[in-house]
Amino acid sequence: MASQSSETDNALSVPDCGLEDHFTGDLDARVATLPSGRVCDQSGGERGASRKSAARSQGEVEAAICREINRFERDYMGRGPGHIRAHLIGDLLIVRLKGVLTAAEKQLVKTHVPERGRELLKQVRMAIIDTTRPVIDPIVEKITGVKVLNLHHDINVAGDEFILFTLSDAPDLRGASKR
Repeated sequence: MASQSSETDNALSVPDCGLEDHFTGDLDARVATLPSGRVCDQSGGERGASRKSAARSQGEVEAAICREINRFERDYMGRGPGHIRAHLIGDLLIVRLKGVLTAAEKQLVKTHVPERGRELLKQVRMAIIDTTRPVIDPIVEKITGVKVLNLHHDINVAGDEFILFTLSDAPDLRGASKR
């Protein structure tokens, strides 16, 4: 079955798709129905497709990253983002999450001196990312098939969060041209 790559393959509007209702089992056996109706396993491949990295398209890898980062945010932050997008560009993986602030974080940035609230928000989120690297790096490595070298993180008071992963190499993707 050929998959179609579209703009929605790597963008999920979390409240609308109810992904938590579609997952079954543990990380290795999770299955989700994407908004496009395709049934995919956690590796980003369609059911029955090979789990090898080369068997996945860029859109499938980006969609799998969105699903697993969304799950990570729900598990470690208590809520998922309102919207999430992943962009794989060579050996860089950029994940943009919108609407990530918890109620407490929103109050923090409102009630303190704006610069101090912003600074505290960034410090807390970075500390959380730093302490959860042993969880998040293997998720990205399993989906992309390559090692994560570095992670860079930023968040703003509007609730937009950016995570940039530097990978050891560009993932081997189906349909990708070799340079």
